[in-house]
Amino acid sequence: MLYNIDDFSLYKAIEIEGTTATGLCLVSRNILSTDNKVCFCLSDYNEEQSYIYNEDGNLVATLKGISPTIVEVEDRYMLILHGEQQNYTYIYSLPGNGEESTDISTPVAPRKSSTRKITRNGHVLLDTGANTYTIQGQQLQ
Repeated sequence: MLYNIDDFSLYKAIEIEGTTATGLCLVSRNILSTDNKVCFCLSDYNEEQSYIYNEDGNLVATLKGISPTIVEVEDRYMLILHGEQQNYTYIYSLPGNGEESTDISTPVAPRKSSTRKITRNGHVLLDTGANTYTIQGQQLQ
């Protein structure tokens, strides 16, 4: 159940089926998405996964990690998830800024790049023409 913050009246009843997630961790509007729908995050602590659903009960994303935290960094929101069984932390950039938007954004056309994938000694590398890098971003000599 989602309730209005102003008067605690029922906003919407939501039924989620097919998930073992039990921990409701956060609720937001226009931060986890940009469609002006309320989104919320459920965490499955056994599987160490988090699921983001919208107010219609539709699954928006499945992410590795639990205990989601949203932080604001220079007017951008980030979602931080971590694991307890294996020690890791994931940081995701979130699409929304918390404001209702009616603008339709035009995607930026990808720039032409001379970067290409190559294989050398069984390893996949990125060749920019001037330098060669590993997939992890280390420059090779």
